[in-house]
Amino acid sequence: MDQINGQKHFFQEQGFSRQVLCATIGSMWGLTIGPALGFSSVGLPMFDDDEHAPFILDESDKSVFTSLPFLVTIVGSVVGRYMTSRFGPRMLLAALLLPTAGSWLMIAFGRKVIWFFVARTIMGLCGGIAMPIGQMYLTDVSTPATRGFIASTAMLSQLFYTFVNSVIALFLSWHWLAVCNAVLVAAHIPMALLLPESPTWLLRKASRERAKHALQFVRGKEEVEQELKDLEVRIIQSRQNSGGLFDLFKLHNLKPVVVLCIFISFRQFTGAFAVFSYTVDIFASVGGGLSSTVSTVIVNAVQLTINLASNGLSDKFGRKKLLVSSAFLMGVAHLAFGSYYYQQDKNPEALAAFAWVPLASLIFYCVGFSAGFASALYVLMTELIPLRVRSTASAVTSILNNFLTFVVIQYYYTMKHNLTEAGLFWLYGGVCLVAGVYCIVFLPETSGKSLAELEATYAKKKKLPESVVSFNDSLTTTSSVPVFDIEKASQTVVGSSEAHNNHMF
Repeated sequence: MDQINGQKHFFQEQGFSRQVLCATIGSMWGLTIGPALGFSSVGLPMFDDDEHAPFILDESDKSVFTSLPFLVTIVGSVVGRYMTSRFGPRMLLAALLLPTAGSWLMIAFGRKVIWFFVARTIMGLCGGIAMPIGQMYLTDVSTPATRGFIASTAMLSQLFYTFVNSVIALFLSWHWLAVCNAVLVAAHIPMALLLPESPTWLLRKASRERAKHALQFVRGKEEVEQELKDLEVRIIQSRQNSGGLFDLFKLHNLKPVVVLCIFISFRQFTGAFAVFSYTVDIFASVGGGLSSTVSTVIVNAVQLTINLASNGLSDKFGRKKLLVSSAFLMGVAHLAFGSYYYQQDKNPEALAAFAWVPLASLIFYCVGFSAGFASALYVLMTELIPLRVRSTASAVTSILNNFLTFVVIQYYYTMKHNLTEAGLFWLYGGVCLVAGVYCIVFLPETSGKSLAELEATYAKKKKLPESVVSFNDSLTTTSSVPVFDIEKASQTVVGSSEAHNNHMF
């Protein structure tokens, strides 16, 4: 058996294939948002070029169409948090597939602009509900050895379906692209109905026998009694260690939350979601040897590949070093793209030999973003925020993240007209460089440290309660990409009724 440092590969773990099967449903957020981003990028330009389109979308309409799902996601996340008190994560995810598929049919056959906006609202609502619930389910079905990969499948799903949309756009019209998205979503319904419910949720509902059968399925073995007992202990511990809103304002809790919120602001204003939402328009504005859609396919393929290959980079090189390198690489790429735009306005004849710069710049940007900043939010949310307030703080940071995503996408055209294309990309590049400096100065190195040690970084004069220290250490995992760990899932899925009001997005 092929091994590294005496340990099995995560994909050699018993039950891994069954966990991947469950992840196809647990990663439904990616199945919702990925096609939504992909259609905005490649579908809207085809809609503009269609002489038989049922109506005309101006820049304001396209901004609303593209950004609306992210605004509605905030509402969906809050709604979804309360729904889990009555319905299991797998059942809810299965139920969300039908309206999501229906929303794509609204776009395919809608004859008025209002149907486009209603469809995007449904996508955002379903995506908002699916994101936290899906992460709960992914965490519950995975093991410590597979958790890094399984928990990252939501992001991989988003990138995969964005890539699929760009490939389909090479051969089909915007109308059939929407139909294909409806079929892709609907195809998951039979599988979702056959997969087991979350073992942790079943235990919380006192369905121990059903929880045992569910755990046996996802582990691929009969003997799971010890893991069931461990889950029951974690349920009790999560109830004992959950904090409320006022705990968030204690200085040792507030400091890491502020640090993370500032990081989120930098992350969004690097322009990632604007670039990924308007890729075809961006390439069309600079020209080049390849078509805009082909260039978009290449960029999406690179992004997907780097995300797959980056599993474990942070543990090997350290999270802080990776984030700093990521920020500076993105900054250089944006500054180069902005300079190309500037020369295009001033001296377009001199750019004949540099037609490769826009594609190369966005490829390097995608490499930088995917290798560091893409999953950093979820990693830092797990590692920096103290256990007692993690559920509440996660809700605050997730609302901020989704709101800023909406702002960046909604006002892309406005900023482009006010700053020019060159000025906008220089702004993105400048933010990236400042973000790199911020990471150097304010972000601690988290790789290789226990959760108790990380809490002590912001509370050096405050001794942590023994129960918190021991609980944190017991839940520290060696996952290569600890996007979401079991302690957070236990808080979110099995917390007390008070914890239900502090939703983790």
